[in-house]
Order: sequence, then C-alpha cells, then structure tokens
Amino acid sequence: MRSSFLSLVVSAFCVLGLNAYAGVSKAPPNIVLIISDDQAYHDFGFMGHPVIETPHLDKLASESLVFTRGYLTTALCAPSLASIQTGMYPHQHGWTGNDPVKGGVHTRQEWIDLYRQQPQLPALLAERGYLSLHTGKYWQGHPEEISGFTDSMGPTFRNGSEASLGVGRDTMQPIYDFIAKAQGEEKPFLVWYAPFLPHTPHTPPERLLKKWAARTDIDRHAKYFAMVDWLDETCGDLMKHLDEQGLRDNTIVMFISDNGWPHGDEGPYRGHKMSPWEQGVRTPIMIRWPGKVEPQMDESHLAFNLDIPVTLLAAVGAAVPDVMEGINLLDEAAVKGRDSIFIEDFNHDMAAPDQPEASLEARAVISGDWKLVELNESTLTTAPGSYLFNLKDDPKEKINLAGEQPQRVAELQGKLNAWWNPTPEIQTETRPDGVTAITFPYKKVGGVELAMKVWWPANYRPIQKKLAALVLFHGGGWSNGNMKIWGGLAPFLAKRGMVVVTPEYRVSSRHGTGPDDCLIDAKSAMRYVYEHADQWGIDKNKIAAGGESAGGHLAAATAFSKGFNDPRDNLDISCIPSALVLYYPVIDNGPGGFGHGRVKNYWEDFSPLHNISANPPPTLFLTGDKDVYTPVETAYAYQAEMEKQGGRCDLKVYKEGVHGLPKHGEVTKRDVVEFLTSLGYLKAKSE
Repeated sequence: MRSSFLSLVVSAFCVLGLNAYAGVSKAPPNIVLIISDDQAYHDFGFMGHPVIETPHLDKLASESLVFTRGYLTTALCAPSLASIQTGMYPHQHGWTGNDPVKGGVHTRQEWIDLYRQQPQLPALLAERGYLSLHTGKYWQGHPEEISGFTDSMGPTFRNGSEASLGVGRDTMQPIYDFIAKAQGEEKPFLVWYAPFLPHTPHTPPERLLKKWAARTDIDRHAKYFAMVDWLDETCGDLMKHLDEQGLRDNTIVMFISDNGWPHGDEGPYRGHKMSPWEQGVRTPIMIRWPGKVEPQMDESHLAFNLDIPVTLLAAVGAAVPDVMEGINLLDEAAVKGRDSIFIEDFNHDMAAPDQPEASLEARAVISGDWKLVELNESTLTTAPGSYLFNLKDDPKEKINLAGEQPQRVAELQGKLNAWWNPTPEIQTETRPDGVTAITFPYKKVGGVELAMKVWWPANYRPIQKKLAALVLFHGGGWSNGNMKIWGGLAPFLAKRGMVVVTPEYRVSSRHGTGPDDCLIDAKSAMRYVYEHADQWGIDKNKIAAGGESAGGHLAAATAFSKGFNDPRDNLDISCIPSALVLYYPVIDNGPGGFGHGRVKNYWEDFSPLHNISANPPPTLFLTGDKDVYTPVETAYAYQAEMEKQGGRCDLKVYKEGVHGLPKHGEVTKRDVVEFLTSLGYLKAKSE
C-alpha cells in the first residue's frame, strides 16, 4: 500500500517557476517596521473609519503601496509577531499562543529552544551587515540571543520589559539613539517599532482623552480612540526624525497590526482578537520606499504578515530561506499570482511545542472573494462547523452560505487540507519548486507511533538513478523538539539533488522516556532508511546522518555506539551512516559533559567522543566559539580523536556563535553543501 502510494506521488512531481524578486537596492536600504498592537483593520482614517483620526498614518499611506486586504496568520500577539520574524505559520515555528498551559508538563523554555532554531529576519539581516533594534513586545525571552537582534532593551521575560514596552508610551529616544549609532558606524539598520499601542491598559495622555471624550459618549470608545491617536502621533514623530536625518529616500517603512480589536467598531463587524473572523485577522499592510515603490491603494490582492520578511530580504538582495511561506510584495507577478491565503486560530495557552494541533481551534482559507472557516471548538456565539462567506458581498461575515454551496465548501476544504491537515496518517507535500515530501509512520513502540518525513528532488525517478541521502535528527536535549526544524534545510538539499529524511524519536516530555530510548529510535530510523533505500532511489553507500544539538549526538552515536538496539529491528541491517553532518552536537556525555547525570549508568557506550573507532565516517562539525553546551575545546578534542583514528573531520568554528547558531544560517548552509559536494553526495552547480 505504502509503496504504491509512493509511486503515485513520485510520478506526480512537477516543476514550477520561482519568483523573480523585484526592488533590490544598490545601496542597502534602512528598514523601519511599525507594528501596531491590538488595532482592527478599519480603525484608521485612510481605511474609512467614520470617527477615528490618524493623520500621520494617513500621510504615510498616501506615500505607500497599501494592501487593504492584508491578513495575519493568527489573531494573537505572540504567534503573529513570530510569523513576522520567521515568515512561517505558527504550526511551523511552534509558537501558537502566548503562554504554555498553566499547570502543564511543558515549560516556556521548550518553546524558546524550538523557536531559536528557526530562520529569523534580524539574524538574516545581520549576516548582511545590518544593525537591528528591538522595541516593544517579545515573548521569547531575549531578542538578541534568540532572534539575532544586535540591539534591544534587554531581556523581555514573558512578553516585554518595562523598558521595551515603554518605547512609544514614554519615549522615542532609544530609537533615535540607535539610528544615530547606525549612522555613526555607517551601517544599514532595522528598527522594529512594535509599541504597546493601542493595547490595554488604555491610559492615554489626558489631553487626548479629553479630545475623544467630547466626541463619544461611550467611555471605552473614547479611551481606545485616544490610544489610536497616541500611536499615530508616535509614528508621525518617527517619520519626522527620518526626514530630519536625511534618511527618507533610502529607508523602507512597513506598517502592519499584530491582530484586531473590537472597541473601534462603529458597526456590527464580526470577530475580535483570538478569532479567525475579519476583525481579528485582517490588517492594512503598507510599504513606503521613495523612488522604488509607487504609492497606490491595492484593494483587491491578498497580502500577508508572512510576506514581510520575504519582501524585506528580497529588497536588500538577501537569500530568502526556503522555509519562509510568504511572497515578495514588490514582485507584481507574485502578488497577482497568489490564489489563496491560510489562517489558523489557536487557544491562548499552548499545549505542546511540537503538537500545534493540540490547541488548534480553527483553520480558514481565503480564495478570491470567498472565505471558509472550519471551526473546531465552540465560542460564545458560534458552534463548531463550516462557515462560508462571500467577503465582497458580506464583509461583516453575517450570512453563512455553507449549506447553500456544499461544492464550494468541499473545494475550499481541499485547499485547507492540502495546505495543512493536522490529522492524516500519510501526508504529502509538493512545493512550488517541485520538491516533494511524504510523511508517514515508520515505527510503533509502546503505543507511540513515530513519523518520518522523506524529501525528494523535483521530477526524481527512483528507477533511473540512485541519490545520496541525509538523515537529520532534531535537537531538544532528548526532552523535546521535532522534525519541523529541518523545514528549511531539507527541501534546500533536496532541491540540490539529495534525498533527505527527517525522523521523529521518543522524548521525555511527551513519552516519559530516557536518552537511551532516543538513541534506540535513531538506530531504528537509520535501519528503516537502509531497508527502503532501493525503493526510495537511495545509494546505500551514501547514507549520511546529521542533526543539531542532541540530534547531532544521536547521529554520531548511530556510528559509534555498539548497544542501544531495538530487538524488534532486523539487526542484520546496518545503522551506521557513511558520513556525518553535526550541528553543535553534544558529543561529550562523560563526567562533566552534557547530560551526564541522565546517562551516568550507560555513558561509556553512549558518548560519541569516547567511542570513536577506526576509520570513522567523514564528518562536518559546525559550532560556535561561544557555545556553552558544546564548548569549542570539546569540538577540537573530537576532531583530534577522529584524525587519530584515521578519519576526516572538517571543523567549522563560527565567531561569536552561540548554541543554535541563530546568526549563521547562510554560512552553515554553504559549508554543508561544500562538504557534501566534496564527498560526491551533491553535484557542483556547474556539473
């Protein structure tokens, strides 16, 4: 059954054209990104609100390309902001809500550890020499350590510090000081201006409250309108500062809201923050770039928060990671060619870092004028079910047409499931570049079903030739993590001509297992790949293993550890990889090494550093000189032992690199390609 299914998918491979990015500047442009906090899409003067006044943002809109049909991946602060940083959906980057479930088994640190592994706009810009300043909300602890900002207001703890949340409300000076610093160093910059405005507490200056209290009898409206006015004033101040510093012409200014809000409602609009309805997930998106972007109001095409990092990276001439799901909004063909966008809604509290479906409340698709919402859980006013709206005729989502148009519902449900179906046993994915992946269960142990995802190049025919393969294990300290972290590297390498495999394994936070069980599953995964190599078109002599952190440990341990075999496996099949690609691996588990307390009863056969045997697989070892989990001294000791045993170990130590290497994504990718090419696992581009 599985073999025939695979054949069907492989035979359906196709190649689609890639975006031709527009708007690359010769001199690196500065970037100012303004993100309002809790503001509905119609609560602006330029969006036609009958009461609210936003003269400074109206002026910005008149100078910008404005997408009035802008949307957000989800209508909640933390996941929405994370999507702007990563260009990924919440179910991909893992941050689906604001906080872990109270009293649950998972800690915030588990989400942080997963999140820091994703490609992020500030870190990618840093690779091109940009300075970047974070202000406002940040939910992952420290903007510099986790997302690669070069400057910030310090650790934010849960969602923001007094200093970071005070920018805008109390002062704009930290932004002005940062701009002066960047100018002094003659470096391009990113200002992430995400003020705590117009978010509650609604405590506007008295002068603004008096102004709006005189215009409405509804107290909550007066306070909210005053907060919007306050936000508008700060945006005007920021634009004025750019003008005064002579920075207007070479600065890209973008504007978006993180999610909606109901208090500016002057009519019966549907929805609010934390809902999939228009008033929760819709926002105007603006781009001002004098001389490069023609000001206009686009009221028909769909835009998305996922588009922001893609657009900005393209504008500065940087490579866009494959895992980013958005389009370049300055690429007219891409904008016109977009057929649909997808929205997901989750509970405020996150259930598990690698199980986004556990807190999923709704999915939605917008295709043309049509919107389908698949509601999983009931709300105060809405029961679970399918909700179909024609947004052109019914922008306030009052008339559910699902019962009248079942065929259209089925069509849109098909689009939703093709995008992300959180429940099937076997999932298929074909990317625009033709790279295809299949996810399926490969092992069942103790009632736990473990999945494996296999990526193939476009138009690949297993019967025609055999390719090299790379099996990648995720990290997470043998406690958490998931295979989704390879959503960027796996398709990239598949596109270059490899088969890439990303397996799950049991971890303590979900399965109550130990590190020894992780290694048992890793060896099972390797044997499964060897067993199916012919079927999948893999050269059995070129099956490498790799991983990051604890996953790097597992990859190395499949080569060197003698024990930790599942007796149900066919032990006549090898689990030893032909090469190793190790990202900051925790390979010393002896006394004083990583995790020794958890493995002290079996570390002698568990620790790769202590088990390197003769003629070991050629290895690429990637780490940073500031890594506290894989100290650089350990990396050099590993390299020395590898060479002593007659093996090759290419050690790359990146300057200022911390565990996770958040600022070194592109250079590590280059070094991996160079290593695999040297082994003949990939072809040089000229071949």
